Amino acid sequence: VTAIDPAEMDSSLVGDYFTHIKRPVQEVNPRELEKKIDWIMNDMNLSLEFSLKQTQKFIIEYKNNIKGAIITMKTPMDSDVGLLLKAYESMIEKFSYLKIIPMQAPAHRKESSLVALNKRFFQK
Repeated sequence: VTAIDPAEMDSSLVGDYFTHIKRPVQEVNPRELEKKIDWIMNDMNLSLEFSLKQTQKFIIEYKNNIKGAIITMKTPMDSDVGLLLKAYESMIEKFSYLKIIPMQAPAHRKESSLVALNKRFFQK
């Protein structure tokens, strides 16, 4: 597991299996990470557009072996809902090899997620 976050991580995470890059994601070049990335998880508490852009740069770099990505998108304003549709459409246009699934937890109306599954690994 590699975490990219300028904040401190809980000490229970520290171990041989965990690497912490203590910098903002926009300062990290995807090539700094391991050569093989299976999953990308994004739960940034930043704007939807910024969060999506940062996730996409990692998807592009690891497109040959990525199994998928889960992107949490913050929509604090009702007007942000239209941005979700644009994000969904953008992901479909840019990543035809991914099956994009929009999701929203019924209990949390200010966050949505896009789940992107690599069709090569998930045929159905």
